[in-house]
Amino acid sequence: MIGSIAMLDDGGESGITSPDYVVVKPKKGIIHHLWFYHWLRSRFGEAFIKTIARGAVRERMLFKRLGKGEVLIPPWKTQIEVAQKLKAISEASVQIAQQEELLEKVIPSILKTVFTGESE
Repeated sequence: MIGSIAMLDDGGESGITSPDYVVVKPKKGIIHHLWFYHWLRSRFGEAFIKTIARGAVRERMLFKRLGKGEVLIPPWKTQIEVAQKLKAISEASVQIAQQEELLEKVIPSILKTVFTGESE
């Protein structure tokens, strides 16, 4: 299931896993874990998974079938550039979320001051 793909990135060796605990460790210099993770979660990865998934009740991406699948990957340098951009986006997302939390705390105080003239 596409939404169930997870990745371990920080705090240990990088890797990708699924609910069935198939662990994939990409080869450095061949395929970058961030690029592959985001590709798997993209519409391209979803289409690829559908071609190799099997199951009567719930389709699964089994390692045996994954190992036989073929994926066109960009050059290592391109993957690194994409991974750096993805990491920057992720970091910016965290900062935005922190700013939103701060605003949620500050706005009521500002509104109180505006409408009552009282400050906290």
